[in-house]
Amino acid sequence: MRCTINPKSHDNSSHQWNEQALTEVYDTYAPALYRYAYRLLGQQDVVQDIVAESFYRYLLAIKNGKGPDKNLSAWLYRVTHNLIVDFFRRKSDQKIVPLENTPLSESNTSETTLLEREKASQMRVAMWRLPHPSNK
Repeated sequence: MRCTINPKSHDNSSHQWNEQALTEVYDTYAPALYRYAYRLLGQQDVVQDIVAESFYRYLLAIKNGKGPDKNLSAWLYRVTHNLIVDFFRRKSDQKIVPLENTPLSESNTSETTLLEREKASQMRVAMWRLPHPSNK
């Protein structure tokens, strides 16, 4: 399969399968899409699935001649965003147990949980500030 794609000036009319061009698109956009999804979700396994699904849908779109005509970056972000929204919709369909029905084992548990969440949030912020390995 060959598809010639320049991620900077994407043109839907020039779709010819080219593994190197597809790799270039993936290498260009996957890290940013991952960071975007991780910032919203905070769950590595879910984020990896969503980014993979975004690129799968891109491949299907160009295969069917329906890929983005302009601005590949915006198209990929929109697909990723829609998948994240779908994830939250599916998650909200899950049964919610009211807080008053939840047994409390220790009074210290909620404080510990809060501290752990705060620490995880601080670690995410610190990770975002790290330079990407390819930018060294």
